[in-house]
Amino acid sequence: MRSEILMAGYGGQGIIMAGRVLADALGLHGSMEVTQVSSYGPEARGGMCRTEVIVSDRPIHYTRITRANALLIMSDEAFAKYAPLAGPDSLVLIDSTLVSVPPALSSVRRLNMIPATASAEGIGHRVAANMVMLGALTVLYELVRRDWIEQSLRNTFSGVLAQANLGVFEMGISLARPEGAGGIC
Repeated sequence: MRSEILMAGYGGQGIIMAGRVLADALGLHGSMEVTQVSSYGPEARGGMCRTEVIVSDRPIHYTRITRANALLIMSDEAFAKYAPLAGPDSLVLIDSTLVSVPPALSSVRRLNMIPATASAEGIGHRVAANMVMLGALTVLYELVRRDWIEQSLRNTFSGVLAQANLGVFEMGISLARPEGAGGIC
């Protein structure tokens, strides 16, 4: 089993931090082989960035994504560049606050619009939209377990920051459930 997860957006959204949390959760708590590769532009904020997390039950010899099993998109530019990596069975999570989805992606059966940035702004933590998306991923992607991510968040952050990130992560879980504000297109 090899699973490829790509998260993309722009600098300052916490894309790389979300990838680190996910890789930690899958590798340490899920006891799987994991690689995480990040890429970002020269700008400190506002430039394109992405993180690729590959998880496998075997050694990983090629550390780049060829076809994303899960794709988390948090900007229009990231959508334009990385949407072609999604196959018809890929899980695609899109921050509906920031991304306009053209009809061309209608061939993806598991397309989910999550108002991550708007939800995080609603509680005064816009920069935590990455954790909203991670919460949604936990509900919608069978490979990721909630308790693994929660432990990874506790390992990564401490005190008030850990509690704040856990709260926003929980918001993402709620949004991705059928009764939440997000939904499948």
